[in-house]
Amino acid sequence: MKLTKEEELKLARKEGEAVALAMRILIKLEELYQAEEMQPISKVHLDGCCYQTAGDAGLDFAEKLSSLRALVVVPTTTNVTGRDIKRWRQFQMPLWLSEKCQRMEEAYTSMGAIPTWTCAPYLSAFTPRFGEQIVCAESNATVYINSVIGARTHRYGDFVDACAALTGRAPRFGLHLLENRQGISINANGRF
Repeated sequence: MKLTKEEELKLARKEGEAVALAMRILIKLEELYQAEEMQPISKVHLDGCCYQTAGDAGLDFAEKLSSLRALVVVPTTTNVTGRDIKRWRQFQMPLWLSEKCQRMEEAYTSMGAIPTWTCAPYLSAFTPRFGEQIVCAESNATVYINSVIGARTHRYGDFVDACAALTGRAPRFGLHLLENRQGISINANGRF
């Protein structure tokens, strides 16, 4: 694995503890996928910002980054939150759950994430361009972005997306690589 000078500085805490933590997590992912290097990315869509899917671990992670004064370095949008922000009482959501959702929302927006609260970021200003390298963890968006738009993102898990947003980097593997982007042909009979 090769790190650039800039990536080494991020890892060495020159840009703060949150960025160093994010780099350590990305390097572990890079090792797992046997990627040879990191690559710059231009956008991130955060999937792990819904309390009901990320749970207390996700809330702890977001609040830890926020407490370390983390800031995103690329345009970063948010996936759905776990509540209707304005009308959660009308939907009879328990107060404790609304409060945890609110804490998650506040943690990510304090880092500079744009509060879009959508699982379809490609219908907003987030729309990437053909060939653009991004990070997206939302499953439907990953499929649409790769196949319809032709931008490049692997299907990332929660927390990795936040790490990419803080560093502007992602491991170069999977669907980021041209050789892994092979389409299929289906004939009129529906056969491959």
